[in-house]
Amino acid sequence: MNLKSEFLDAMSKLISSVHIVTTDGGFGKAGATVSSVTSVCVDSNSPIILCCLHKDSTAAPLIIKNECFCINTLKNDQKEVADIFSTHGSNHTDSKFQISRFESLTTGAPVLSDCLVSFDCKLLSSDLIGTHHVLIGEVQNLKTHSGLPLLYGNRGYVT
Repeated sequence: MNLKSEFLDAMSKLISSVHIVTTDGGFGKAGATVSSVTSVCVDSNSPIILCCLHKDSTAAPLIIKNECFCINTLKNDQKEVADIFSTHGSNHTDSKFQISRFESLTTGAPVLSDCLVSFDCKLLSSDLIGTHHVLIGEVQNLKTHSGLPLLYGNRGYVT
């Protein structure tokens, strides 16, 4: 086994919450399913969070151009939402957003109304590192609901 295969296998052992990252604005609406999200800083004027999207994601360039995004953390009963937003192609954008009710908070990025938590962010920076865009955002607003997160690990949803 080579290092890349070993690394991918090792990373599959980690459990992550499942999120959909959305954007809307003058350059269009998009969304994608991601598991790479983390807090960066809470000791500034506004909290800072990051997420990673693959360079081939149709959502990444629109997030960068719209300069805003919302990280919507899914509840454990929202596997269908995760699956729909993980499909590729911008021609399915409108149908993706028909799966549930969306609203907006401060930035205009779509907020999934019934998810566990939504972080509405202004884009601070984006860097293409390897195969992924690392997006760093300043949280402008957030919304929380009760429930349990949808988790992903061992290359599948964890129940």
